[in-house]
Amino acid sequence: MNHIKNNNLIGIAVIIVALTVGYYFGVFLPKEKIAQSLAINQSKCLQLEKDVVGGWKKDSPEDFISGSNHYNTKLNKCIVEVFSRGTSSTLVSILDAVEDANLASCITTDNDLKNKQPPYCYTGDNNDITKSQFDKLEKQYLSQ
Repeated sequence: MNHIKNNNLIGIAVIIVALTVGYYFGVFLPKEKIAQSLAINQSKCLQLEKDVVGGWKKDSPEDFISGSNHYNTKLNKCIVEVFSRGTSSTLVSILDAVEDANLASCITTDNDLKNKQPPYCYTGDNNDITKSQFDKLEKQYLSQ
């Protein structure tokens, strides 16, 4: 009888070990690797933002250029948003930093503001879009 009881305990112990090993390799380890990969990609994205923003030229010393980055996990892309304020206009651009591609931009001139005109917005393939469409693209690229 003790022999059967010992075999049952060994069987249960084997099942517990198998489940633990399965959980580690099937759930925990992939999550850990994904987290590490995400951290690496976010770090690279930060460096790409610095490179992109640093590459923009100021027309005058008063010009202001800044940027922010977001690693979009759904698209697996580093998205950089650049804000540029010149002497008579403001430009906001959403860029794919790896592909060095403009995804969408909006430019507002001081005259637009003075005359209460909407900004001129366009996609990377030069299709005109509204400010509302730009805002939707901005949210899409920067929130996933």
